[in-house]
Amino acid sequence: MAKRPVKLSLHKNTIERRNQRAKRDEMVSSAREIGTQDVVAYAIVAITSNGNAVCRWDTGGAVPLCAFDGMICRALEQDIETSGVEDDWRPSLTERLRTPGS
Repeated sequence: MAKRPVKLSLHKNTIERRNQRAKRDEMVSSAREIGTQDVVAYAIVAITSNGNAVCRWDTGGAVPLCAFDGMICRALEQDIETSGVEDDWRPSLTERLRTPGS
């Protein structure tokens, strides 16, 4: 018996859910790994599918609030620079079709 064709939107949603679950599992695993250190302050930033940022943080009284964001930014910049990871950003079709200056 032949398989019924799968709608492209259903397949796309299945793949997206699988990718979201993998990304969530990776985030939790990373947090657990960091949790083995003597953590006194933390910042967790996640970007949602619609481009919004979700943040959870605590200075733990170890860093002045006015310096915390700069410290996190510098730590992230340094980690990205030394990671050797290639940029995997894939622009959406709309962004690829957009002409300069429009």
